[in-house]
Amino acid sequence: MAMSKLGIILLTACTGAPVHAISPKVQIQAVITTNSGADGIRLVKEKNPDVVLLDLMMPDMDGLEVLSELKHNKKTANIPVFMLTARGMIGDYDQAFDIGADDYITKPLDLMQLGKTVKTKWEKYTNTATAR
Repeated sequence: MAMSKLGIILLTACTGAPVHAISPKVQIQAVITTNSGADGIRLVKEKNPDVVLLDLMMPDMDGLEVLSELKHNKKTANIPVFMLTARGMIGDYDQAFDIGADDYITKPLDLMQLGKTVKTKWEKYTNTATAR
């Protein structure tokens, strides 16, 4: 099986997520991390990542605010955003998907499964986008 290739993953989360766990399953050109929603928005606009992993809870902005900013900007609207969060209430899912989240990954998650999960969701997203 060929290894999936992602150019850039931008991770915006208040706690350092184990992005190294993605590496065995997904070949990554670059990983950019920040714990600031405002910086995350700026970086997405500058770097045009292949996918954004976005936490709902950050110190300066709510993740839903960041998601809304990204999905309402022509330059960033088509970049897939996977929510990566400990908040797993139905209302949280609904709100995120209503704003435009492409998927929702709940914590705690098995570090070994993170790479597989991102790979699977990325492949599903790209296959769906290609079929459109």
